[in-house]
Amino acid sequence: ECTQEGISINYQDATQNRLAQWLKEGCAVIMLISTYRLDGKKAPHWVLLTGIDSECLYVHDPHRDARWQQAIDCQHVPIARQDFDRMASFGASRIRCAIVLKPKT
Repeated sequence: ECTQEGISINYQDATQNRLAQWLKEGCAVIMLISTYRLDGKKAPHWVLLTGIDSECLYVHDPHRDARWQQAIDCQHVPIARQDFDRMASFGASRIRCAIVLKPKT
């Protein structure tokens, strides 16, 4: 479908340095993470990367538990860099998955 729509697909390693560069370029970065460290469930989960600094990556998490969370609790959530690396890689080969949407130029 992307080819039919003229959308190019590029495969690259999603390192933290590369994630920071994409954010700096104004890209929207959607990452697949495991929520095990957040909620104890071993489920893949998509989050929007909203920022990165020397200590943390920040995400908007579309999932919230309405019983105890407000929407604001899921916005710009800090995750330590080391924890994020563990959360964003899967299997023995440490596969990562990100969707990066670049603005039209």
